[in-house]
Amino acid sequence: MSDVNALAIYGIEENTSMQIYELGLIFFKVLGLSITAASYYKYREDRSEEDIDLVEVSLSDLKLAIDAGNATSFRLYHGNSDGILWGAGFGYSTKDFGGFYHIDAQGGPHVSIKTNF
Repeated sequence: MSDVNALAIYGIEENTSMQIYELGLIFFKVLGLSITAASYYKYREDRSEEDIDLVEVSLSDLKLAIDAGNATSFRLYHGNSDGILWGAGFGYSTKDFGGFYHIDAQGGPHVSIKTNF
């Protein structure tokens, strides 16, 4: 993806994963884009080679995993119809996977904010 518009937000430790999930839904609503893919991070059970898996799930299954406490760090995407990566993304990371609490959000140059929602 080139010419990406992006933002990162830090200092969000007080928020729950569900609050951030809801913020992700709003992000895509404001952009006027559908969420076409969702995933969350989890440690591999066999812990061989790569320690962390990115588990692709439906949006409703991601919500269930967050509710159950099985998903703390996750990503939401809007896929491009041309098959080039994705057109917009929203991610939430926590310290659970060696990082730090933050939100990252990106959209390509074709993404404009829709104000009539």
